Amino acid sequence: MNDTAVVLLLLIIVWYWWDSARAKEIARHAGKKACEDVDLQFLDDTVARQKTWLKRNHRGRMLICRSYYFEFTNRGDTRYKGKIILLGKYIDTIQMQAYKI
Repeated sequence: MNDTAVVLLLLIIVWYWWDSARAKEIARHAGKKACEDVDLQFLDDTVARQKTWLKRNHRGRMLICRSYYFEFTNRGDTRYKGKIILLGKYIDTIQMQAYKI
């Protein structure tokens, strides 16, 4: 019985790690595309996770919700912040800090 619990725990940990890596890649791609759509430069080609929590979707299903931040610039002299919220593997929100034109 103990061996089964240990194996199950290890499987859950591996699944969570794999799901988190996949979610981070989705967020990175979304941030890069959001910047490209308005002619901004996506800095460092990465996103960083800020927070993880559980939230229900519009159908009432409980999903993992994650928020990521990223940085961008318009002219190269100032860094601005953006935020992406994923609900499961779907983009819920993309917010970008106001920047000078």
